[in-house]
Amino acid sequence: MSGPPAGEAGIHAYLRHQAEARRAAYVADGRRYAGLPQAGLETAWAEAFVAMCLHGDPSRVRDLDDLTAEIGLRDRPVPAHLVAHAMPGIRARARQRLDLGFIADFGERVGAFLRQETEDGRDPRVAG
Repeated sequence: MSGPPAGEAGIHAYLRHQAEARRAAYVADGRRYAGLPQAGLETAWAEAFVAMCLHGDPSRVRDLDDLTAEIGLRDRPVPAHLVAHAMPGIRARARQRLDLGFIADFGERVGAFLRQETEDGRDPRVAG
């Protein structure tokens, strides 16, 4: 392998790695949403998503991470259909709050992850 993958493949690898790390942390913390029925889990996810992404409520970050992890552990997709009504507002908020510092920081984190994976002899484009 010759250096870390660039572009979209590298970003997907980084996001997959982050999701796996959040899922592992959620499991280690005891899966607080394991007892919710699927419908309740999906409703809670949609509420947390809208609170965080549309209303900017930082207190819901862990809820959203944990709910997303539980949904993933059940091998189900996130219920995007339940937040479709909020997407125009979320997109508008994102355009207003576009933070180039965040984008630069994200790029640096992706690059550091890819370099470390490559140095460790792993192909970060491969899941697992």
